[in-house]
Amino acid sequence: MPTPRLSSSGALLELPSTGAMKEWIGRWPNAKKYFVYLDGLEFSGISTNSPEYHLRVNQWLLFWERTIREMGVAPEKFSILLIDEPNNELEWRETLDFAQSVRDSGTDFRVFTNPTESLWKTTSALPTGYVGEIAINLRDVLETGILSWPTSLEDFQGERWVYSTFSDVRNSDPYYYNLIQAWRTFVLHGSGSGFWSFVDSGGALAWDDLESNGTNSSPLYFDGATVFPSKHLVAIQEGQNDFAYLKALENVSRSRSSDGDLARSLLAEIRTWIEGLDDTGRVWNVDRERSQADEFRRRMFDLLNRDAR
Repeated sequence: MPTPRLSSSGALLELPSTGAMKEWIGRWPNAKKYFVYLDGLEFSGISTNSPEYHLRVNQWLLFWERTIREMGVAPEKFSILLIDEPNNELEWRETLDFAQSVRDSGTDFRVFTNPTESLWKTTSALPTGYVGEIAINLRDVLETGILSWPTSLEDFQGERWVYSTFSDVRNSDPYYYNLIQAWRTFVLHGSGSGFWSFVDSGGALAWDDLESNGTNSSPLYFDGATVFPSKHLVAIQEGQNDFAYLKALENVSRSRSSDGDLARSLLAEIRTWIEGLDDTGRVWNVDRERSQADEFRRRMFDLLNRDAR
């Protein structure tokens, strides 16, 4: 989403290229969401809390909203990340100023951000303004010893996301690292889960670990022409299905029926299990129990089918 050239009054002087956006959407026409990373947004050093900044962001967003609609995609599918992992007050202030500009523009874009623990651990209440989605690194949460959403972000009313950044994917445990993350996301009342990164293969072909720089993060085997899934990707997909089961079970638990009682009891067991897991199972060569998710999945399936009958 490159910026157009604008006058000091915010008038469009020169339109940015839209070719890359068109090509990207063309590759993924039916995507549920589109995440755009801006790596900052500068307008010739203009302060982010100045009227001129908000005016220019307004015009930039309006241009891209029109363009994206013309490409047949709803702008509300777009989540925009201004600064990756903001870790100080200045970067957070810039994120909030940007979110304010997005809101004032009247467009349907959403602001996504992922503050580091240096922000959410050092304040009692981190202001979130008009941010629509916040992601936290699961590693930082697990290091606290308590699987809970940061207390400094308790008042956040938008979508909660969880992501992981364990770089050596070939040594990671598909069950504990990939699949269980979906269950932890549910316990954290999250709505989305992500992993770094599907395309980062350590500077080499994903098939050749010996040629990589030791940080192959992709759950895919790919080269210039082909893409194949790994056990890690299959585990991510299974986790997505489990998350859907958990949400369905949560819906049943709201009922005052006997099935509702059973669902609440089962959810309590699941939360106790997930909250009791530590982070030592992140690598595959640790001897750990790996069948509990299957057992809970079977019990959820039986209860949900009983409810359907």
